[in-house]
Amino acid sequence: MPSTMFLAVRSGRQATRTALLLAVLVACESGPTAPQGPPQHTGPILQAGDDLARLGYVEGDYPMWVNEDPSNECGGYVFAVDSESWIADSRGDLDRREAGTDILVPGAVVEVWFDLILDTCPGRSYAEAVNRIE
Repeated sequence: MPSTMFLAVRSGRQATRTALLLAVLVACESGPTAPQGPPQHTGPILQAGDDLARLGYVEGDYPMWVNEDPSNECGGYVFAVDSESWIADSRGDLDRREAGTDILVPGAVVEVWFDLILDTCPGRSYAEAVNRIE
């Protein structure tokens, strides 16, 4: 029969492992988070979704081309929006509310947060966060 001391140590280790596992699961399940700081790019969506995906600019769940000047084929940026991207809608009020890609349509004005831009024509990146403002 194991000693009481061994059971206490084993129970303590088991509790620690369980707590660590729960912390990892919570971190993994938290999903995308709201951006910090000002957006790096703001402008209207020129093209989005399947039409843009067929052109092969970026890989991702949902591509969108944000370009202030539609006559400039190399202007703006093509962003890949995926399950890691935080998407919000703040039209008509001050509070951002989480939303889906269905609000990211041509003509919508968005703020975009991103990390790096590929120097291509047009520039390409993954959107860390997108907020529709108009």
